[in-house]
Order: sequence, then C-alpha cells, then structure tokens
Amino acid sequence: MKRVFKARQTGCGAYGPKGMTPVLKVTAKRAHISMISAITNEGKAQSMVYREAMTQKKLIVFMNRLIRHTLRKVYLILDNLKSHYGKNVTGWLTKYKEEIAIFSLPSYSPEMNPDEYLNSDLKTGVHSGTYAGTESDLKHKTQFFMRMLVKRPHRVKNYFRHPTVSYTR
Repeated sequence: MKRVFKARQTGCGAYGPKGMTPVLKVTAKRAHISMISAITNEGKAQSMVYREAMTQKKLIVFMNRLIRHTLRKVYLILDNLKSHYGKNVTGWLTKYKEEIAIFSLPSYSPEMNPDEYLNSDLKTGVHSGTYAGTESDLKHKTQFFMRMLVKRPHRVKNYFRHPTVSYTR
C-alpha cells in the first residue's frame, strides 16, 4: 500500500510540471536501521550500524572494536538494556577487565547518557535534506553523519557540556 503526500506535508522540497502540485509517493512501511555508538569527552566517536535487534553478541563485537582502536582503558557507560548485562557479556567483560570497564546508568535516565545527545543530533541530521525512503538510503545518511562527526570533534565535545552529563568530565 502506498500513501501519497503533498511535498509541503513532508518538509521535503519537490518540483513538478507548471500548474500541478508536486506529489511525493512513499510506502506505508518506514525504513529502519539500528546503531550503537560510543563517544568520548575528548571528541572521538565510533559507531556500528546493524539491521536486527541489539544482542549480547553484537555488543561484544562492538566492545572488541572499541578496545582494538583505543590505546588506553575504555570506560563505557551503558543504559539498562537487557542485552547489555547478559551472561555472555559478563563473561566477556571478566576476560577483558584490564581493557574495558562498564558503568550503568540509573533506570529511566536518558538525560544522563551523553550518547542520547548524539542520537538526537543524528536524527535531526538524517531527517533533514533529501528523504531517505529505503533502508539503504537511511544507512548511507547515518554513516555519512557519523563520518562527519569524526571530523568535527568539537561537536562531539559539546554533547558533554550539558549539566546532567557533567559527571563525565
């Protein structure tokens, strides 16, 4: 099933023949991807885009990437997602306790998570400009935004300036 929107309703710019209202055809099913990211108060950012739900295995793959690309010990702040604290993750953390340490946020406190400020910025960046109608477009725009962040460490540092995140300095 396809829904038809006038371009003005979507916030996208569009052109059409003279005298005719531009129409943007979109599917009812929205594209969806997931991303896990880690940022530092020094302005560094790393991310991993994936399609399925977050699992313990995916988190371990991401944490392996973090410790492989970092010269000193990683201190990772995690929210209370169930897959962040499973048996496999706990066992992996025990094995790599010299390279990485995990800190948990209190329940229902996204404002204390610096990564949530990145998520907000990412959504604004991805949903501006051209419409990302497919999963491939959405993935491309997400990766483009994250590459831009890597080149602009001052922008990442600004996520840590919020008073509720001052504990990370």
